[in-house]
Amino acid sequence: MQRVRLSKSFAVLTSAVGLLLLAQEQPNAQGRITGIYKFPELPIKEFQNANFRGSVVNDRKILLGSVGSDLWRTTGDAPGEFWMVTDRGPNGQIRVDGANRRTFWVPEFNPRILRVKFDGTDIKVIDSVPIVGQSGKPVTGLPNFKTIDEPRMIMRRRRSLVLTSMVSIQRA
Repeated sequence: MQRVRLSKSFAVLTSAVGLLLLAQEQPNAQGRITGIYKFPELPIKEFQNANFRGSVVNDRKILLGSVGSDLWRTTGDAPGEFWMVTDRGPNGQIRVDGANRRTFWVPEFNPRILRVKFDGTDIKVIDSVPIVGQSGKPVTGLPNFKTIDEPRMIMRRRRSLVLTSMVSIQRA
């Protein structure tokens, strides 16, 4: 069974950008890339269901990717450890009835804050903080505003998606 990783190069690029930012803090680095790291192959279903059992039934063989919407570290973090934010989940645009439609391949995807460690040439996820709503249930990356956001559809279906609620971040 082959799995698909969306934006694998983006995850690597983001990591490289993080290293580039670190390199710029050093006086002789001249803003150069100092390394490229590989993100682990984590099936979305397995990754998300570890915290929210049964929340993803079909991940369409997609691996966790598009990590790095933000990348930061604090002074208290161990060497080689960073915090990253996932994107809103695997999505793309298709043309339906003459208009672009955003499709969500795993609409129940729960965005996360990840604590990662750069180890050799690999990135290891050492902690995962789900983003949940006031109810404590996982939020999704689906658009919130029907009048502002672009039209959205579930992959392979022609129906609109339910809007998500307000977001808060809590430790699992």
